[in-house]
Amino acid sequence: PTSEAVKKAAPAPAAEPTKKAVKLSYKLQRELDALPAEIERLEGDVETLEQEIGDPAFYQQEATAVTAKLQALEKVQQALEVAMERWMELEAMANGE
Repeated sequence: PTSEAVKKAAPAPAAEPTKKAVKLSYKLQRELDALPAEIERLEGDVETLEQEIGDPAFYQQEATAVTAKLQALEKVQQALEVAMERWMELEAMANGE
């Protein structure tokens, strides 16, 4: 076969599919809009708790108070992580990723 015939027989490269941004539902858009404020609030809570825990007098309290505060910090940190992951997920959906 001639090189011209080979060129004609070769399949054309497939066009790369473009990722199109998806319009979020009203509910998801409202959730996305509210998440930055929620994340900021949670970050503030974490900072406040970390400052309280960082105080040298903190560990001179009763063990139950110390444990409760440490558990509260862990709970807020987990909520912050969940909120950040959800925000990234919704942003990716909105951007078509």
